[in-house]
Amino acid sequence: MTPTFRQLLFASTLGVAVGAFAAQPASPTPSPATTKTDQTQADRDFEAAKAACQTERSKTARSECLRRAEDTYNKATNATGTTPLSGAGGTGAGAQQGRARS
Repeated sequence: MTPTFRQLLFASTLGVAVGAFAAQPASPTPSPATTKTDQTQADRDFEAAKAACQTERSKTARSECLRRAEDTYNKATNATGTTPLSGAGGTGAGAQQGRARS
């Protein structure tokens, strides 16, 4: 194999690889309207779940219900750190740890 042929083969292989890479579609980004709609629906669902949890008789069942509602809300909004209940007096992870230590 001559050096010229080898260089030509390498250049054409590199060109094909770059072309294949450039042909990959860009990852689609959700439209802001869809994201806002999803957020609004998640908020509504969460409020409905909180209201349903208030019908639980025992404190333990109510806490578990709120935790499940919070987990569902986090999955729907792809939230990883903050939750609607993690504020003062909420049932977020920090509030539960604080109660466990008391």
